[in-house]
Amino acid sequence: WLLRVKWTRAREAREEAERVAAEAAKAKAEENAAVFIQSRVRGAAARNRYAKERAAIISVQMCARRWVLRRKWRRLEAARLEAARIAAEEEEAAREAQAQLHAATFIQSHIRGKLARGQYSAERAAVIRAQMAVRRWLLRVKWTRAREAREEAERVAAEAAKAKAEENAAVFIQSRVRGAAARNRYAKERAAIISVQMCARRWVLRRKWRRLEAARLEAARIAAEEEEAAREAQAQLHAATFIQSHIRGKLARGQYSAERAAVIRAQMAVRRWLLRVKW
Repeated sequence: WLLRVKWTRAREAREEAERVAAEAAKAKAEENAAVFIQSRVRGAAARNRYAKERAAIISVQMCARRWVLRRKWRRLEAARLEAARIAAEEEEAAREAQAQLHAATFIQSHIRGKLARGQYSAERAAVIRAQMAVRRWLLRVKWTRAREAREEAERVAAEAAKAKAEENAAVFIQSRVRGAAARNRYAKERAAIISVQMCARRWVLRRKWRRLEAARLEAARIAAEEEEAAREAQAQLHAATFIQSHIRGKLARGQYSAERAAVIRAQMAVRRWLLRVKW
């Protein structure tokens, strides 16, 4: 369920980022189209006024074009500096996030390892203490029974050899049976403790693997989002440069055509005047 919630949030964030990028691209295209239309309208008006007020319009056109170019250059330079700043901040944030993730993973691994070692040491010490207690109890029981048997044997030492032999045989059988029972209990307790230790270690390892897998998926998602944002910024910068180069080339060709036509008209007027003078 946590993975589904995380995946849903990541998908919503990715869709929101795509929508914002599309809106920004549309606004940029509309702004470029408006600038292009304005430049064409102003150029047409300037060419109409050029026929009547050539001397004055040339100065005005030069000032206006310099102002427009300076303004456009300033906007482009500000946009470039803003994009560079944003890219630097994103790169710095990515480095800090990577360093924090590495530090967190390192600290978690050391803490979990220390806790696991402490838990294992405590469990091992508890098992060893339990074994020592059981062995001491078995030794006390065995020593007590041996002492009782020895006292009983001394008390009935006066009896016949047959009764003494039967009593010694009974004591030997009892000690063997009790020893076998104690060994069986110890084996069962040891198997139960080993099973508990195995279950606890498997649970710790599964929990550690799940956290590491979640951290790896989150880092991969962040890297993919940063790479996509860098590609979109590069594409927008390339499109802006391409449109600017085409607009400037078209304006320069229009200005050259107008000046060439004016020069040709002036040459034709001079030649007509010379022909009329000669004629």
